Amino acid sequence: IAPNDTLSCPPAEVIFNNLSNPVDNSYQINWDFGDGKTSKALSPTHIYEEEGLYTVGLEIISPIGCVTDTIFENLIEIVPPPRADFYVEPPVLSNLQPVGDLLDQSFDAAHWEWYVNDELIAHRQNVENYTFPDTGMHKITLYITHPEKCQDTISKYVDVIPKWFFHLPN
Repeated sequence: IAPNDTLSCPPAEVIFNNLSNPVDNSYQINWDFGDGKTSKALSPTHIYEEEGLYTVGLEIISPIGCVTDTIFENLIEIVPPPRADFYVEPPVLSNLQPVGDLLDQSFDAAHWEWYVNDELIAHRQNVENYTFPDTGMHKITLYITHPEKCQDTISKYVDVIPKWFFHLPN
């Protein structure tokens, strides 16, 4: 067999290409995906929903009753998905101090994309000394990618508060 992916994050869609020869639809095919689910398709697609290490079994019965089977030990590994998170420092910004740091707190990320008000601002883990362009609510979105190409995203809002000072000499 030749799965299209053996290391991924849930939900992982794996296509199992059956390379057995000669095999066609006249053969009885029995797949065991190692997670309690099975298939009788020649080259099935299966979705792994949970993290874990999965052993895959394949049994083939010819039209005249010959049987062959193979177990592929620990063939599929489903790793924890990434979790995006961040915070803004300082947590309170104003028009007098509109500069803040966007600090990553994500789990298992290898690539970062930062957006402020849906505009891409950086491709790095942390964004330091970002100046917010105006007062009001600003949407900050962080997209992260896991080393196995799985993704997660989170959005938070920062309110840049308007402050006014008046000098009235007497």
